[in-house]
Amino acid sequence: MDLPIAPEPTREWRESSAPSCATMLKRKSYRQNREINQNTSSRRNMTLYKYLPSSRLDVILNSQIRFTPLGALNDPYELRPYMDRLAEKSRIQEHLEKNFPRLIGEACDDEDAIYGPIGKEDILRFAEERKPALYGFVEKAQSRVTRSLMGIFQAKCNELIGALSLSEAAGDQLMWSHYAEEHKGYVVGFNSEDPFFDQRVSPEDELRHLKRITYVAERPPLNLADSTATDLFFVKSNAWEYEAEWRILLPLSGASITNEAEFYPIHLFSFPPKAVSSVIIGMRMSDDDIFRIKSHLATSDHYSHVKIYRASLHDRSYEILLNEL
Repeated sequence: MDLPIAPEPTREWRESSAPSCATMLKRKSYRQNREINQNTSSRRNMTLYKYLPSSRLDVILNSQIRFTPLGALNDPYELRPYMDRLAEKSRIQEHLEKNFPRLIGEACDDEDAIYGPIGKEDILRFAEERKPALYGFVEKAQSRVTRSLMGIFQAKCNELIGALSLSEAAGDQLMWSHYAEEHKGYVVGFNSEDPFFDQRVSPEDELRHLKRITYVAERPPLNLADSTATDLFFVKSNAWEYEAEWRILLPLSGASITNEAEFYPIHLFSFPPKAVSSVIIGMRMSDDDIFRIKSHLATSDHYSHVKIYRASLHDRSYEILLNEL
């Protein structure tokens, strides 16, 4: 049986497959921005805020909060980076050059029935002669393989990992409108230094602690081999920059309660009440909901330290005032 041989890559194809100068500059610019972000992302003595609708009074009443699969978040680009290749061309060629005899040998061992009277050494020698064409075949297959792997990656992440998103801003009008039921909800202020927000299992753990989101104007071109957790989980379009988001990711298997839902289960994690520093009541919250929150905070020993604020309109500007009660 004749082995299928990919055609010799043409000069035009080789040139078109190489990353353009613009693409390389985007990669360099993005890496620099990410490093700057990481170096300035200290959360020391910072209060971070969770905007909630009135239907989620249980967060403060039960000390439980949802960690959400990224596929259930409102940004459709979550877990969808611009992943254009498995690795840089030079790295793939280096890997193939180093492991070529072993890879071909293993393929022969797995398919020993196909070459019958042709010796394994003959196939290795023939493959060596056609190595440039095989390199071209691998290069051409990168895009299809990368898409397939990313699909698997997205599905497994949504099954296994959940995110808690918090904001640096307590009085943002859009956040109150989008996430706090048009000012009928409330905001919980968390002490970012609480151990709940740093559950790293090793110094290299990039997920189990709060990290600031990096906002970029264009989707940075990435490759699978060199991507980090920051690339995949902590980069968003600058259209979302007003959210000033910080994020922590935890395994969904650690949830205290899991409730089934139509698309994604609801995973609730218990948090220590001491991690809460303040509660801000929306300017349109109902009297009944205000009473429930204030009564709970006043009668719970666990929440006796929490300060209560009420949001209100400013007389002259578009600022939202936060007045302590």
